[in-house]
Amino acid sequence: MPADRRALHIGGDEAVGATEDSFVRSIRELLSLVKGFGERPVGRQESSRAGNGLGGIAQFWFDVPTMDLPARPPPGPAGPRLG
Repeated sequence: MPADRRALHIGGDEAVGATEDSFVRSIRELLSLVKGFGERPVGRQESSRAGNGLGGIAQFWFDVPTMDLPARPPPGPAGPRLG
């Protein structure tokens, strides 16, 4: 793949009301169109449900405020302090 190839973001998240079949068909069509224009498709991780066989990039993201994080950081590399 050429290093100067541009990427085009197709989304793929927040497909409220879409059936699994309509979602997969829509994403695959978008992937094909984007690649047909010579661009590299980028989509949210949800878009990978449609497959990523067209050389696309799945973009994983997370929302830190909504994550189940521990109340305090885990012990450092030396392990917990005793005593």
